[in-house]
Amino acid sequence: MPTLAIIIVAFVWSFQHAVMPLTFDPKYMAFRVLSPLPFSVFSTLLYLRYRRLVPFAIAHALMDGAGVVIGVLLPLLTSS
Repeated sequence: MPTLAIIIVAFVWSFQHAVMPLTFDPKYMAFRVLSPLPFSVFSTLLYLRYRRLVPFAIAHALMDGAGVVIGVLLPLLTSS
């Protein structure tokens, strides 16, 4: 199994989260890089198993959409 390739891809996928949103707080950026790293490794291994990228893109879009909905609705629900 190409272990180095999995590590590189997972790190690049995780690093994208460090700059969204871009804040220059080192602790926050480190958290944003490290927190999705286990899922990135898992996703990379699943991709190597199934070789289909579209389901991963759809799942990522759904997770992003859920994050937006939660980010909008949660403050509305708790601001009573």
